[in-house]
Amino acid sequence: MFVNGKNVGSGHYSTEDIAMAGRAPLFPDSTITLTNTFNLIYTDKISDEYQAITSGQPVSYKATGQITVESAWTLITKDFESTFG
Repeated sequence: MFVNGKNVGSGHYSTEDIAMAGRAPLFPDSTITLTNTFNLIYTDKISDEYQAITSGQPVSYKATGQITVESAWTLITKDFESTFG
């Protein structure tokens, strides 16, 4: 996760323990929303970004990562990037 271009931390999201019937449906050329929580922890390294977020200043966010989707027949890995703000 990046705030105003600065790396503020990373995380991991997995659905491997969720039964197939409860997982988000994946279809070609579609968008899915995965709900997860990112805990931002104050450090001196990100003090300006932390202050901007907690004081309600306008900031830009960018999330980058990689998703791996496994089916009974194949394993596909794809990079992603999303920006907002």
